Amino acid sequence: MEILIKLVRWLAGLALGFIAYGALRAGDTIPFTLMLAGALVVLPPVGALAGRLATPVGRHSVAIALGFALVLAGLAVAGLTSDRAPVPGETPGSEQAGG
Repeated sequence: MEILIKLVRWLAGLALGFIAYGALRAGDTIPFTLMLAGALVVLPPVGALAGRLATPVGRHSVAIALGFALVLAGLAVAGLTSDRAPVPGETPGSEQAGG
């Protein structure tokens, strides 16, 4: 069971890392930092290191919950910022009215 949990943590950490990379590509450095911290806490080696510094984080459930909370906080901060760089190939106001 321990191996399965570590596998899930690796997969979740990598997926959250790709989300953090997307924030970096969008130019959001503070949300990227929060999301990267969340992704790293989920990864088993970094989670074990954090568990040595803060004992509750050493448990799998707490590390996963903390990681997802940091990623959600990063997403919230990214949603609060209004100074977005336009997506290449898209001009402002080019949204089509849906029917």
